[in-house]
Amino acid sequence: MNKREKIGASVFVALAIILMSVKSYRGYLAETVSSPTRGGAYVEVMVGEVKFLNPVVAQSDAEKSVTNLMFQGLVKVTGPNTVVPDAAESYDISSDGTKYTFHLRPNQFSDGSPLTAADVAGTIAMIQDPSLKSPFYKTWSEVTTEIIDEKTIQLNLQKAYGPFIYDCDFGIIPTHLSPDEFSKNLVGSGQFQFVKSVAADGGKISEVDLARNDSYSGGRSYLDTVKILFFGNKSDAINQFKTGAKTNAVFGAEPGVSAKLDYNSSRELALIFNLRKDAFKDIAVRQKILAGERFDQPLNLNLATLDTPRQHTRADALAKKFATENLKVKINYYDNVSFQEHIAKKDYDLILYGFDFGDDRDPYIYWHSSQINDLNLSGWADKDADILMEDARMLPDASARNAKYDQVFAAIKSNALAEFYDPIRYEYYVKSEVKGIRSITGTQVYSRFDTIGKWYVDEKRVKK
Repeated sequence: MNKREKIGASVFVALAIILMSVKSYRGYLAETVSSPTRGGAYVEVMVGEVKFLNPVVAQSDAEKSVTNLMFQGLVKVTGPNTVVPDAAESYDISSDGTKYTFHLRPNQFSDGSPLTAADVAGTIAMIQDPSLKSPFYKTWSEVTTEIIDEKTIQLNLQKAYGPFIYDCDFGIIPTHLSPDEFSKNLVGSGQFQFVKSVAADGGKISEVDLARNDSYSGGRSYLDTVKILFFGNKSDAINQFKTGAKTNAVFGAEPGVSAKLDYNSSRELALIFNLRKDAFKDIAVRQKILAGERFDQPLNLNLATLDTPRQHTRADALAKKFATENLKVKINYYDNVSFQEHIAKKDYDLILYGFDFGDDRDPYIYWHSSQINDLNLSGWADKDADILMEDARMLPDASARNAKYDQVFAAIKSNALAEFYDPIRYEYYVKSEVKGIRSITGTQVYSRFDTIGKWYVDEKRVKK
């Protein structure tokens, strides 16, 4: 063969090899499917502040998000009126609604020690310690515990409280560790276990690193690790999301790119009239304001609210609207501590308040007459509404409770007591490399992680 023939033969052989490879690859694709495999990392940027990683005292959105990944509750709330067992395998409620008995799974903490009824009782005891100032204290202060055996615990209420099951999602911590040991190791039984945290200037936590907890009773996650970075403002968070090659998601900011997965929270802003003030004792005045009608004579009012961007936006819009109605409204902004003090004094005409109804819409603490000196912000007292709220609390069935709640909120509307605005939405964006994310049905800040066990970034081909 001459040189030209040799070249031609070489090209022919190369083409034949390529064609055979293509055919083989096509056959491989036809006979296999892409499937998630374990491995990879999920990195999220979150706007928020973390001081505590103990679920008993976690209060901020950022703290709740992280601790939810590390610690199991007895149950998990995955959507409206949807409660599923978590650390508990099952539970029973007594016929009178005052006894809740939980049967635990064969769970383990991330250090290999078993999760027992004593750990549940010990966690509740911590919640009930007033010196810790747990956000769950009020709900749990009068609940007693009875350890039936190592895997069974009974919770006793003084009187029936239908929504109580929703409160059983608190994170369980181990009792075999001293408080100092626990604070260093943060041992939990959730889907992920604590690896490390990074402190920024001022002692605030800027980063939390987690690894898959292979002992988790709910099944192993595909993801090897989870890292959450915390930023104090939205612009810095968005910049990190856009420029960080390994950053997968951002929560609490709207970058305008990638998959938008925002969802409704259980939080609503509302404008409330203080019926303790002479100006609002007449329902006709309240109705006129809500209808946007103009007053012939100017009405001078003061409005109290938290000093946050969301409240500023709504309060500014209200001020402009009221100006056209001949209402002269002075807006007073307060930090959280001062706002609570102002609420206690009830020294406001109007209050712009952020309600968080949680997983159940129970309006009792905000509208029952017994709460007038506490969080009944309007000072409203109505016997029929009181009975509806009291009866609702006795009902274990969520549908029956909601029917009574609807009647209470209808009475609030007909009495022109408040104006509610659309639920606040959580801003959440995820890049395409994270797969397996399902629509978010919960209303809590950590609801985005309800299905994290199914998320994945690594794939492999498997036979059909």
